[in-house]
Amino acid sequence: MAANTPNITVTNKLDLINGLNVHIGGEIGRYHTIPINFFSQLAQSLQQLLTTLAKFEIITQGGIDLNNFNIELCGFQKGGAIPQFCFTKRIQTVTGGDVLEQRQFVNDRFNFLMEIASRGAYHELKEEYKGPYKRNTIVNDLYKFVNAVGTTPMSFVEVVEEQSPTTIYKVARFKAEVKNALVQKIVHATSETYREHYAYAKVKITNRGDKVRKRIQEVYEMDETVLSYAPEIITHQNTQYLLTSPLRCLFEKEKGFFIIKSELLGIIGTGETEEAAENNFAQEFDFIFNRYHQLPFSKLSAQLKKVKIMLDFLVKEKVTV
Repeated sequence: MAANTPNITVTNKLDLINGLNVHIGGEIGRYHTIPINFFSQLAQSLQQLLTTLAKFEIITQGGIDLNNFNIELCGFQKGGAIPQFCFTKRIQTVTGGDVLEQRQFVNDRFNFLMEIASRGAYHELKEEYKGPYKRNTIVNDLYKFVNAVGTTPMSFVEVVEEQSPTTIYKVARFKAEVKNALVQKIVHATSETYREHYAYAKVKITNRGDKVRKRIQEVYEMDETVLSYAPEIITHQNTQYLLTSPLRCLFEKEKGFFIIKSELLGIIGTGETEEAAENNFAQEFDFIFNRYHQLPFSKLSAQLKKVKIMLDFLVKEKVTV
């Protein structure tokens, strides 16, 4: 996997693969229990942060399934209010991608963020994430996680049987004013801010019968581009999927890789060229369509059941060419 490498090397002390212990102190954890509303906020904000890291940080020429970064409660440790979270054991196979390597990379990046959180050095995120869209998303999700239990002390601990928990990282407060200083407002052009300028673009024109589809491939003006991608036909090898409506996806370029993301289906296609990314996306689409139809509906998770229903609605016809 060709993935982003952290600018700062951090020794991994937290392990989401085997179990991450979160110690909740203060009044909330006083009785070695956690009120369900605080637990829900903690779990959901941790899940959102990990999903965001997977979406924004992993760059690979293989496939990515965001369901592989779902977390589950895998224990509740003695010695305090210490829920243990880990990546789901329900691994979804992807084409051309190493799920374990992808998970380890997300775990690395989570360690990186928690090391910053332990020092309260949140200002370093501005240097680490220079692009405003990525930084805004990661900062907001990190802020929600750090403040999921309010001002109650939260730390990550190691639990050894018959011993008191040992603190690995104690999470420092993430103040709203610090968060606001990191988040960059993205201003859309108005009559006051509008300016006219020119850029060169590469446009791909596809003719299929009487249908003509035009899509800007790349704008040669900025280091990164964010475009739309909405195929009506998805072709993988000798199979075509005719869709009832365009499948709207995010199409972007980052650090030399082209990325196509479908939030609806939870699949990502990547490649060093636009065509490679499209082919990888089509391969992922073909894989999940056939895989989900091979498995009994009762064997699918709640999320995958929704995806299968969407696929059945989306695909009007599957033909061999």
